[in-house]
Amino acid sequence: MSVGGDAGGQRGGTSSSAREMGARADALPRLDAVVREPAGAAPVMVEFDTSKPNIARVYDALLGGKDNYAADRELAERIVALNPGLPGLVRDNRVFITKAVTMAASHRGIRQFIDLGAGMPTHPSVHEAAQRVSPDARVAYVDNDPVVQSHVRALLAGDGVAAIGADITRPAEVLADPELARMIDFGQPVCVILAAVLHFQAAEVARSLIAEYATPLVAGSALLVSMFSASDEEFSREAAGAYTAAQWHSHSPAELERWLREAGLCPLRDHVGNVSAWPQDPPGQTASLAETIGDLAEKLLRPGRTRLTPSLKAQGVSGSSPGSPQPGLLPASGNGQRGN
Repeated sequence: MSVGGDAGGQRGGTSSSAREMGARADALPRLDAVVREPAGAAPVMVEFDTSKPNIARVYDALLGGKDNYAADRELAERIVALNPGLPGLVRDNRVFITKAVTMAASHRGIRQFIDLGAGMPTHPSVHEAAQRVSPDARVAYVDNDPVVQSHVRALLAGDGVAAIGADITRPAEVLADPELARMIDFGQPVCVILAAVLHFQAAEVARSLIAEYATPLVAGSALLVSMFSASDEEFSREAAGAYTAAQWHSHSPAELERWLREAGLCPLRDHVGNVSAWPQDPPGQTASLAETIGDLAEKLLRPGRTRLTPSLKAQGVSGSSPGSPQPGLLPASGNGQRGN
Protein backbone atom coordinates (compact mmCIF):
# COMPACT_ATOMS: atom_id res chain seq x y z
CA MET A 1 0.00 0.00 0.00
CA SER A 2 1.62 3.27 -0.91
CA VAL A 3 0.22 6.53 -2.25
CA GLY A 4 1.53 9.77 -1.00
CA GLY A 5 4.26 7.44 0.12
CA ASP A 6 2.90 5.65 -2.69
CA ALA A 7 -0.16 3.54 -2.05
CA GLY A 8 0.30 0.00 -3.25
CA GLY A 9 0.46 -3.61 -2.17
CA GLN A 10 3.73 -3.56 -0.26
CA ARG A 11 6.18 -6.39 -0.58
CA GLY A 12 7.88 -8.18 2.28
CA GLY A 13 11.12 -9.42 0.72
CA THR A 14 14.39 -8.50 2.41
CA SER A 15 18.00 -8.14 1.31
CA SER A 16 20.99 -8.56 3.63
CA SER A 17 21.72 -4.83 3.38
CA ALA A 18 18.12 -4.07 4.34
CA ARG A 19 18.39 -6.32 7.39
CA GLU A 20 21.60 -4.55 8.47
CA MET A 21 19.91 -1.19 7.99
CA GLY A 22 16.88 -2.36 9.95
CA ALA A 23 19.06 -3.45 12.87
CA ARG A 24 20.36 0.11 13.21
CA ALA A 25 17.08 1.85 12.45
CA ASP A 26 15.61 2.02 15.94
CA ALA A 27 18.59 4.08 17.14
CA LEU A 28 18.60 6.48 14.20
CA PRO A 29 15.82 8.99 13.51
CA ARG A 30 16.87 9.51 9.89
CA LEU A 31 18.72 7.34 7.39
CA ASP A 32 20.17 7.86 3.95
CA ALA A 33 19.58 5.51 1.03
CA VAL A 34 21.20 5.35 -2.37
CA VAL A 35 18.58 5.20 -5.12
CA ARG A 36 19.92 3.43 -8.18
CA GLU A 37 18.69 5.28 -11.23
CA PRO A 38 18.21 3.63 -14.66
CA ALA A 39 21.33 2.92 -16.70
CA GLY A 40 23.22 6.08 -17.61
CA ALA A 41 21.93 8.16 -14.69
CA ALA A 42 23.92 8.93 -11.54
CA PRO A 43 22.77 7.39 -8.23
CA VAL A 44 20.83 9.77 -5.99
CA MET A 45 21.16 9.95 -2.21
CA VAL A 46 17.82 10.40 -0.44
CA GLU A 47 17.02 10.88 3.24
CA PHE A 48 14.08 9.19 4.93
CA ASP A 49 12.68 9.51 8.42
CA THR A 50 12.42 6.26 10.38
CA SER A 51 10.63 7.94 13.28
CA LYS A 52 7.42 8.26 11.25
CA PRO A 53 5.42 5.27 9.98
CA ASN A 54 5.41 4.71 6.23
CA ILE A 55 2.62 3.02 4.29
CA ALA A 56 4.87 0.54 2.50
CA ARG A 57 6.80 -0.39 5.63
CA VAL A 58 3.66 -0.78 7.80
CA TYR A 59 2.27 -3.17 5.18
CA ASP A 60 5.59 -5.00 5.19
CA ALA A 61 5.35 -5.35 8.98
CA LEU A 62 1.82 -6.76 8.68
CA LEU A 63 3.17 -9.35 6.23
CA GLY A 64 5.91 -10.31 8.70
CA GLY A 65 8.63 -8.71 6.57
CA LYS A 66 11.92 -7.18 7.73
CA ASP A 67 11.96 -3.90 5.79
CA ASN A 68 10.34 -1.86 8.57
CA TYR A 69 11.26 0.11 11.67
CA ALA A 70 9.96 0.64 15.21
CA ALA A 71 7.43 3.33 14.22
CA ASP A 72 6.04 1.07 11.49
CA ARG A 73 5.72 -1.92 13.80
CA GLU A 74 4.08 0.16 16.53
CA LEU A 75 1.42 1.42 14.11
CA ALA A 76 0.89 -2.11 12.79
CA GLU A 77 0.34 -3.30 16.36
CA ARG A 78 -2.19 -0.53 17.06
CA ILE A 79 -4.36 -1.31 14.06
CA VAL A 80 -4.11 -5.07 14.66
CA ALA A 81 -5.38 -4.40 18.20
CA LEU A 82 -8.49 -2.87 16.59
CA ASN A 83 -8.86 -5.80 14.19
CA PRO A 84 -6.88 -8.96 15.04
CA GLY A 85 -7.85 -10.38 11.66
CA LEU A 86 -5.94 -7.70 9.73
CA PRO A 87 -2.77 -9.77 9.06
CA GLY A 88 -5.02 -12.41 7.50
CA LEU A 89 -6.60 -9.79 5.23
CA VAL A 90 -3.15 -8.67 4.12
CA ARG A 91 -2.18 -12.26 3.33
CA ASP A 92 -5.46 -12.71 1.43
CA ASN A 93 -4.48 -9.72 -0.67
CA ARG A 94 -1.05 -11.15 -1.50
CA VAL A 95 -2.49 -14.53 -2.48
CA PHE A 96 -5.15 -12.84 -4.59
CA ILE A 97 -2.55 -10.76 -6.47
CA THR A 98 -0.54 -13.87 -7.32
CA LYS A 99 -3.61 -15.83 -8.44
CA ALA A 100 -4.97 -12.95 -10.52
CA VAL A 101 -1.63 -12.23 -12.23
CA THR A 102 -1.31 -15.93 -13.03
CA MET A 103 -4.87 -15.96 -14.38
CA ALA A 104 -4.24 -12.89 -16.54
CA ALA A 105 -1.12 -14.46 -18.02
CA SER A 106 -2.35 -18.04 -18.45
CA HIS A 107 -6.02 -17.58 -19.38
CA ARG A 108 -5.98 -14.13 -20.97
CA GLY A 109 -2.57 -14.30 -22.65
CA ILE A 110 -1.46 -10.98 -21.15
CA ARG A 111 2.30 -10.43 -21.18
CA GLN A 112 2.53 -6.86 -19.84
CA PHE A 113 1.86 -5.73 -16.26
CA ILE A 114 1.99 -2.36 -14.51
CA ASP A 115 2.06 -2.63 -10.71
CA LEU A 116 0.95 0.76 -9.38
CA GLY A 117 2.07 1.59 -5.85
CA ALA A 118 4.21 -1.54 -5.86
CA GLY A 119 5.69 -1.14 -2.39
CA MET A 120 8.43 -3.29 -0.87
CA PRO A 121 9.41 -6.43 -2.82
CA THR A 122 7.98 -9.70 -1.57
CA HIS A 123 7.79 -13.30 -2.78
CA PRO A 124 6.26 -14.28 -5.07
CA SER A 125 6.49 -10.94 -6.82
CA VAL A 126 4.31 -9.91 -9.74
CA HIS A 127 7.01 -10.61 -12.31
CA GLU A 128 7.77 -14.00 -10.77
CA ALA A 129 4.10 -15.00 -11.09
CA ALA A 130 3.83 -13.65 -14.64
CA GLN A 131 7.14 -15.04 -15.89
CA ARG A 132 6.37 -18.46 -14.43
CA VAL A 133 3.64 -18.62 -17.08
CA SER A 134 5.40 -16.60 -19.80
CA PRO A 135 9.15 -16.01 -19.46
CA ASP A 136 8.84 -13.05 -21.85
CA ALA A 137 6.37 -11.19 -19.61
CA ARG A 138 7.26 -7.58 -18.80
CA VAL A 139 6.50 -5.85 -15.49
CA ALA A 140 6.81 -2.17 -14.57
CA TYR A 141 6.79 -1.46 -10.83
CA VAL A 142 5.64 2.11 -10.14
CA ASP A 143 6.12 3.83 -6.78
CA ASN A 144 7.07 7.34 -5.69
CA ASP A 145 8.86 6.19 -2.52
CA PRO A 146 12.61 6.41 -3.31
CA VAL A 147 13.45 3.69 -0.80
CA VAL A 148 10.96 1.34 -2.46
CA GLN A 149 12.49 2.18 -5.84
CA SER A 150 15.94 1.36 -4.50
CA HIS A 151 14.76 -2.00 -3.16
CA VAL A 152 13.00 -2.89 -6.39
CA ARG A 153 16.04 -2.04 -8.50
CA ALA A 154 18.38 -3.92 -6.17
CA LEU A 155 16.26 -7.04 -5.66
CA LEU A 156 14.08 -7.38 -8.75
CA ALA A 157 16.38 -6.17 -11.51
CA GLY A 158 16.40 -8.40 -14.55
CA ASP A 159 15.04 -8.92 -18.02
CA GLY A 160 11.55 -7.57 -18.45
CA VAL A 161 11.47 -5.68 -15.14
CA ALA A 162 11.59 -1.91 -14.58
CA ALA A 163 11.30 0.31 -11.49
CA ILE A 164 9.64 3.64 -12.21
CA GLY A 165 9.57 6.55 -9.78
CA ALA A 166 6.20 8.28 -10.16
CA ASP A 167 3.15 9.32 -8.16
CA ILE A 168 0.31 6.99 -9.12
CA THR A 169 -2.27 9.65 -8.23
CA ARG A 170 -1.09 11.49 -11.37
CA PRO A 171 -2.01 9.03 -14.14
CA ALA A 172 -1.08 11.35 -17.02
CA GLU A 173 2.48 11.63 -15.72
CA VAL A 174 2.76 7.91 -15.04
CA LEU A 175 1.48 6.96 -18.49
CA ALA A 176 3.83 9.47 -20.17
CA ASP A 177 6.93 8.21 -18.34
CA PRO A 178 9.69 7.37 -20.90
CA GLU A 179 10.74 4.20 -19.06
CA LEU A 180 7.14 2.98 -19.01
CA ALA A 181 6.86 3.72 -22.75
CA ARG A 182 10.00 1.67 -23.34
CA MET A 183 8.66 -1.27 -21.35
CA ILE A 184 4.92 -1.30 -22.15
CA ASP A 185 3.16 -1.35 -25.54
CA PHE A 186 -0.36 -0.04 -25.04
CA GLY A 187 -1.29 -1.33 -28.49
CA GLN A 188 -1.30 -4.80 -26.91
CA PRO A 189 -3.20 -6.09 -23.84
CA VAL A 190 -1.92 -4.86 -20.48
CA CYS A 191 -2.84 -5.76 -16.92
CA VAL A 192 -2.85 -2.71 -14.65
CA ILE A 193 -2.61 -3.49 -10.93
CA LEU A 194 -4.17 -1.25 -8.27
CA ALA A 195 -3.74 -3.56 -5.29
CA ALA A 196 -4.38 -2.27 -1.78
CA VAL A 197 -4.03 1.36 -2.82
CA LEU A 198 -7.50 2.82 -3.40
CA HIS A 199 -8.46 2.75 0.28
CA PHE A 200 -5.97 5.61 0.67
CA GLN A 201 -8.05 7.76 -1.67
CA ALA A 202 -11.41 9.49 -1.30
CA ALA A 203 -14.20 8.00 -3.40
CA GLU A 204 -14.06 10.47 -6.28
CA VAL A 205 -10.27 10.18 -6.54
CA ALA A 206 -10.42 6.36 -6.48
CA ARG A 207 -13.11 6.41 -9.18
CA SER A 208 -11.04 8.79 -11.30
CA LEU A 209 -7.87 6.70 -10.98
CA ILE A 210 -9.68 3.60 -12.22
CA ALA A 211 -11.14 5.51 -15.16
CA GLU A 212 -7.87 7.19 -16.18
CA TYR A 213 -5.77 4.03 -16.01
CA ALA A 214 -8.43 2.06 -17.91
CA THR A 215 -8.71 4.60 -20.74
CA PRO A 216 -5.59 3.62 -22.75
CA LEU A 217 -6.17 -0.12 -22.39
CA VAL A 218 -7.14 -2.09 -25.50
CA ALA A 219 -9.78 -4.83 -25.47
CA GLY A 220 -8.36 -7.94 -23.88
CA SER A 221 -6.61 -5.94 -21.18
CA ALA A 222 -7.45 -6.18 -17.48
CA LEU A 223 -7.36 -4.21 -14.26
CA LEU A 224 -6.50 -6.08 -11.07
CA VAL A 225 -7.92 -4.21 -8.10
CA SER A 226 -8.17 -4.85 -4.39
CA MET A 227 -8.79 -2.84 -1.23
CA PHE A 228 -9.62 -3.25 2.42
CA SER A 229 -13.27 -2.49 3.13
CA ALA A 230 -15.06 -2.09 6.46
CA SER A 231 -18.83 -2.48 6.70
CA ASP A 232 -18.88 -1.54 10.40
CA GLU A 233 -19.04 2.28 10.54
CA GLU A 234 -17.72 2.54 14.09
CA PHE A 235 -14.71 0.38 13.28
CA SER A 236 -14.15 2.34 10.07
CA ARG A 237 -13.95 5.59 12.04
CA GLU A 238 -11.63 4.06 14.64
CA ALA A 239 -9.34 2.61 11.98
CA ALA A 240 -9.19 5.90 10.08
CA GLY A 241 -8.24 7.70 13.29
CA ALA A 242 -5.64 5.14 14.35
CA TYR A 243 -3.87 4.78 11.00
CA THR A 244 -1.44 7.70 10.96
CA ALA A 245 0.73 6.78 7.96
CA ALA A 246 -1.95 8.08 5.56
CA GLN A 247 -5.65 8.88 5.40
CA TRP A 248 -7.73 5.71 5.15
CA HIS A 249 -11.12 5.48 3.44
CA SER A 250 -13.53 2.55 3.32
CA HIS A 251 -15.27 1.86 0.01
CA SER A 252 -17.98 -0.77 -0.43
CA PRO A 253 -17.99 -3.64 -2.95
CA ALA A 254 -20.93 -1.96 -4.70
CA GLU A 255 -18.96 1.29 -5.09
CA LEU A 256 -15.92 -0.48 -6.52
CA GLU A 257 -18.04 -2.50 -8.94
CA ARG A 258 -19.77 0.67 -10.14
CA TRP A 259 -16.45 2.42 -10.77
CA LEU A 260 -15.16 -0.54 -12.76
CA ARG A 261 -18.25 -0.78 -14.95
CA GLU A 262 -18.26 2.99 -15.56
CA ALA A 263 -14.70 2.61 -16.86
CA GLY A 264 -15.70 -0.14 -19.30
CA LEU A 265 -14.38 -2.95 -17.11
CA CYS A 266 -16.30 -6.07 -16.09
CA PRO A 267 -15.36 -8.14 -13.01
CA LEU A 268 -14.63 -11.71 -13.99
CA ARG A 269 -16.90 -12.97 -11.21
CA ASP A 270 -19.61 -10.60 -12.47
CA HIS A 271 -19.40 -8.78 -9.14
CA VAL A 272 -16.88 -7.42 -6.67
CA GLY A 273 -16.53 -9.31 -3.42
CA ASN A 274 -14.29 -10.94 -0.86
CA VAL A 275 -11.07 -12.29 -2.43
CA SER A 276 -10.13 -14.86 0.23
CA ALA A 277 -11.24 -17.77 -2.01
CA TRP A 278 -10.81 -16.03 -5.38
CA PRO A 279 -11.79 -16.73 -8.15
CA GLN A 280 -14.66 -18.30 -6.25
CA ASP A 281 -16.65 -16.60 -3.52
CA PRO A 282 -16.01 -17.75 0.06
CA PRO A 283 -18.28 -20.74 0.79
CA GLY A 284 -19.76 -19.21 3.92
CA GLN A 285 -18.81 -15.76 5.12
CA THR A 286 -18.87 -14.95 8.80
CA ALA A 287 -19.37 -11.45 10.13
CA SER A 288 -16.11 -9.50 10.32
CA LEU A 289 -15.02 -5.93 10.92
CA ALA A 290 -13.32 -5.68 7.52
CA GLU A 291 -12.51 -7.73 4.45
CA THR A 292 -10.28 -7.66 1.39
CA ILE A 293 -12.42 -7.04 -1.68
CA GLY A 294 -11.61 -6.88 -5.38
CA ASP A 295 -11.46 -8.78 -8.63
CA LEU A 296 -9.71 -9.07 -11.97
CA ALA A 297 -11.78 -6.95 -14.35
CA GLU A 298 -11.55 -7.28 -18.11
CA LYS A 299 -11.69 -4.44 -20.63
CA LEU A 300 -14.87 -4.72 -22.67
CA LEU A 301 -15.15 -4.36 -26.42
CA ARG A 302 -17.32 -1.32 -25.77
CA PRO A 303 -18.35 0.05 -22.36
CA GLY A 304 -21.64 -1.46 -21.26
CA ARG A 305 -21.80 -3.84 -24.22
CA THR A 306 -20.65 -7.34 -25.13
CA ARG A 307 -18.11 -9.16 -22.97
CA LEU A 308 -14.99 -10.54 -24.60
CA THR A 309 -15.59 -14.01 -23.15
CA PRO A 310 -18.05 -15.69 -20.80
CA SER A 311 -17.39 -14.88 -17.17
CA LEU A 312 -15.27 -17.05 -14.91
CA LYS A 313 -18.41 -17.85 -12.96
CA ALA A 314 -20.14 -19.10 -16.12
CA GLN A 315 -17.07 -21.12 -17.07
CA GLY A 316 -16.78 -22.65 -13.61
CA VAL A 317 -13.13 -21.62 -13.35
CA SER A 318 -11.40 -22.61 -10.14
CA GLY A 319 -7.81 -22.53 -9.00
CA SER A 320 -6.29 -24.42 -11.94
CA SER A 321 -2.58 -24.70 -12.50
CA PRO A 322 -0.64 -22.02 -14.41
CA GLY A 323 -0.51 -22.48 -18.15
CA SER A 324 -3.64 -24.64 -18.42
CA PRO A 325 -6.41 -22.55 -20.05
CA GLN A 326 -9.96 -23.45 -19.13
CA PRO A 327 -12.05 -25.30 -21.71
CA GLY A 328 -14.31 -22.98 -23.64
CA LEU A 329 -12.34 -19.78 -23.09
CA LEU A 330 -11.82 -17.92 -26.35
CA PRO A 331 -8.24 -17.16 -27.43
CA ALA A 332 -6.91 -13.90 -26.03
CA SER A 333 -7.06 -10.97 -28.42
CA GLY A 334 -3.28 -10.54 -28.45
CA ASN A 335 -0.13 -11.93 -26.91
CA GLY A 336 0.65 -8.70 -25.10
CA GLN A 337 4.27 -8.56 -26.26
CA ARG A 338 5.93 -5.39 -27.41
CA GLY A 339 5.92 -4.76 -31.10
CA ASN A 340 9.68 -4.37 -31.45
